[in-house]
Amino acid sequence: FVLSDNPATKISGNSGESYSFFPSKVLEYKVDKEKVIRNGYIKAEEADRINDKIDIKLSQSYMFRNSFMILDVIAASNWDRPVYFGITVPSEYYMGLLDNFSCEGFACKLVPYQGKFKDNMYGSIDTKKMYDRMMNLFLYTNLKDKKAYYDENCERMIGTYRNQFSRLVGALIQEGDTLRARKVLTKMDEVLPLPAYQGGYFMVNSIDYAYTLGMTSLAEKWMNYFLDRTGKELIYFARLDRRKNARNAQDFSYETSLSYQALVNMRDIAMRHKLN
Repeated sequence: FVLSDNPATKISGNSGESYSFFPSKVLEYKVDKEKVIRNGYIKAEEADRINDKIDIKLSQSYMFRNSFMILDVIAASNWDRPVYFGITVPSEYYMGLLDNFSCEGFACKLVPYQGKFKDNMYGSIDTKKMYDRMMNLFLYTNLKDKKAYYDENCERMIGTYRNQFSRLVGALIQEGDTLRARKVLTKMDEVLPLPAYQGGYFMVNSIDYAYTLGMTSLAEKWMNYFLDRTGKELIYFARLDRRKNARNAQDFSYETSLSYQALVNMRDIAMRHKLN
């Protein structure tokens, strides 16, 4: 329909140009269950979880070519080969498919079923694949070098590492696999040492899980560092002259709100684990 040259499939703009359009806000991506299993897209034992279709809900009133290309890639794959989304991709390019994402590390695989591990973030967690990759495959180089300088881009990426470690721990705890969950936290502390990466709000869940798993000394180390760093950040932002830094005022406000919210979350953790 969208690629058709038929004038009936076009609408006219204010300046006379014609545009293609989708006749519906919801697109159906059919699932061939036999092909999905035959091609090894998912395991045979997961067959009962497969849905007949995936609904792709279009939230915008317009679409650029990059989003259209994503839809084309999904349609062209036709369950013959997997489709992956990077976890650092802006959320508008996920096409509303978060419930059908299975995270396997630093990328999420589009799967024909909805995930069972929910943590208010993208998709579910394939703990088997993600554990192997985070623990054995991926390399975290130069993060122990105290002389290395990490700019804001590096810090954001390392924050992504920490967040993925934390998500894996949360999924393992939900599965009752506390032994591997402890190993993941230990690995994270080893490859992402403080203060090489300062942590920030990405540390909140890690601290909570460490207390949950009885790793009190690790949790206290992370919490003390987090509280000290966050306090210094808030003092720094409070002392800034907003008139001289008007162009950055929005960034200051955003960072300050994140810090305050993280402190609120930390208070909740302290109450939940009955900390003094």
